[in-house]
Amino acid sequence: MKLNLDLSKVEVRESKTNVIPAGKYPAVIAEAEMLETKSGHALKLFFRVTEGEFAGSVVANFMNVVNSNADTMKYALSDLKKIATYIGHKNPNFITDTDELLNGRVGIVVAQREVQGEKENYKVSDIKGYFQYSEVGNAVPAATTSAPVTTEVKKEEAKMPWQK
Repeated sequence: MKLNLDLSKVEVRESKTNVIPAGKYPAVIAEAEMLETKSGHALKLFFRVTEGEFAGSVVANFMNVVNSNADTMKYALSDLKKIATYIGHKNPNFITDTDELLNGRVGIVVAQREVQGEKENYKVSDIKGYFQYSEVGNAVPAATTSAPVTTEVKKEEAKMPWQK
């Protein structure tokens, strides 16, 4: 089949997330957005790894905070409350805006899984749990950098690499 497509005005979309090995990583919440789903609403959080070989890598997680499936929603809200508690939110029982989560420091537990694509399999990183940032210690599975890493993200630095 012939194609006659002019792609000269099409921008290449960069992936927002990276594939990193399974392990525990210190991270900051770099971006948060609410998305409408077929069954309700999901909170999508982007976590930027702050230390080690994979510093700067971003892993995302969807949380179905409003969902027709009660169990799905229960687990998502439990994770959200855990995150709010770990980042030191002023009231983890009541979150009014996604911006309240930004720059929050939390440890993430990453698992890697293989996904079957149409033509080939590929790997993705999934967040499977959270823990206190202060408990990170030597949690990063790969070699850590010797230079100090700043975990505080300034407002102008809070943009992700694909944002201008």
